[in-house]
Amino acid sequence: MRKLLAASFSRLWKEKIFWFVFLIMSIGSVCCDWIGYNEATKAQICVENMIFCMLPMSGFIFALFISMRLGTEFEEHTIRNKFIVGYSRTQVYFAEYITCMVASVILMGIMLLVSTAFGLFLSLEFQSSWHELVLLIFCCVLIASVFSAMFTAISMNVGSKAASLIASIVFLFAILLVVSFFVNALEEGPVVYSDVVITAENGVQFGDLIENPAYIDGMQRTVYELIADILPTGQVIQMNNLEFERAARWPVFSLIMLIIATVAGYIPFRKRDIR
Repeated sequence: MRKLLAASFSRLWKEKIFWFVFLIMSIGSVCCDWIGYNEATKAQICVENMIFCMLPMSGFIFALFISMRLGTEFEEHTIRNKFIVGYSRTQVYFAEYITCMVASVILMGIMLLVSTAFGLFLSLEFQSSWHELVLLIFCCVLIASVFSAMFTAISMNVGSKAASLIASIVFLFAILLVVSFFVNALEEGPVVYSDVVITAENGVQFGDLIENPAYIDGMQRTVYELIADILPTGQVIQMNNLEFERAARWPVFSLIMLIIATVAGYIPFRKRDIR
């Protein structure tokens, strides 16, 4: 296993796809932060806005990297050759996952580092305490690990680069759309204004406050929060919106999802016919 991992990492540093997504993550972070900085109200923007600006795109970058990397391993028969020299399916699967996970964490780290440096360069300040920042950075590391587990599970059971990439993107869009529904529903407040009128003479005029029929509470709210928190896309959206109220439980949910994704990928891979 140690030799297998060493060989896998040795190939990783030589792979063009890794350095390609490395550049995308670095340059994309600066571009995203600059756009966000120019569009935001300067009095309200902080370093955290910069740090998590690129985060919603990270899943797509991980999907591209992992599907292309593992797809190449299958198309060039590298996976099959590992079986021929005596490695088991368990060793091969987890060696590939560990390599992709470490690479994804490095990419996530580059995004966080570049964005933080850019925010400080713009003379912005932190709104969160240092221990809150440590927790959020740890959550980002786990998010990268969960995405890696998900896309490794897909790619190791699909095979080709094109099919793996399509399947990964479709899956990511699906869980992103699902989570967006629940996160948007949770953002509804308990009360709303009955009417809002904008006039040239008096500006904005608000009506009376009334109960919001779209507000969710009770057990339904608990379920919505659970779904929004347990999926990595939900955590990503909340971080991007600077909503950290339930961040303390995100690591636990991420570990649960990591185990589920790993088992869901490993079990069918053990029975897959690889030629």
